[in-house]
Amino acid sequence: LTGGGPARFSGRTAAPDPEDVVGRAPLSGGREAACTQGGEVWIVDGETWRLHAAGLHAPSGVKAVEGRVEVSGEGGVTRLHDLNGDGEADYYERVTEERR
Repeated sequence: LTGGGPARFSGRTAAPDPEDVVGRAPLSGGREAACTQGGEVWIVDGETWRLHAAGLHAPSGVKAVEGRVEVSGEGGVTRLHDLNGDGEADYYERVTEERR
């Protein structure tokens, strides 16, 4: 688990519909994180969108905390960890059970 797993999203880069984006947050290096109503988190670097995580329940916002992406939603706050540096979240850590 600590080494991460194989890529699941195969470098999926087709940007979501802008109307589905419910939150954006700045990241280091001029990038940003964006979350969608459908439970996806994307990393945006200029014009390039890359899927970082999927399957989150009803996200309502995203922010960067200590270099990691955190997503708030109906079930609480989830911190996303990219354990192997491939750009995809390998571990979804529940930080709180309440909405932040």
